[in-house]
Amino acid sequence: MFHHLERDEQVQALREIARVLRPGGRLAFLDFAGPDSRAHGALGPLLHSHRRLSGNSAARVLDLIAAAGLQQATQIREQATIVGRVAFYQASARS
Repeated sequence: MFHHLERDEQVQALREIARVLRPGGRLAFLDFAGPDSRAHGALGPLLHSHRRLSGNSAARVLDLIAAAGLQQATQIREQATIVGRVAFYQASARS
């Protein structure tokens, strides 16, 4: 659902996650990969507009995670599904 949030809401959500995680706690989530990803699956174009996914590049998501104060933000992998490609991310709270 991250891609459905407006940019300021994404920043607020990640800051709140960073605030409530225990020191050393871990954030793990997945979301649809951005348009720079490979093919978006058979149903992807029907479910999500290019506008919603245009700001969901891995680089941008990782930058937002780091800017929220989380550490070691990484994209673990990307996987094709029938509804499109999804990206798996993780980060940790400051110790």
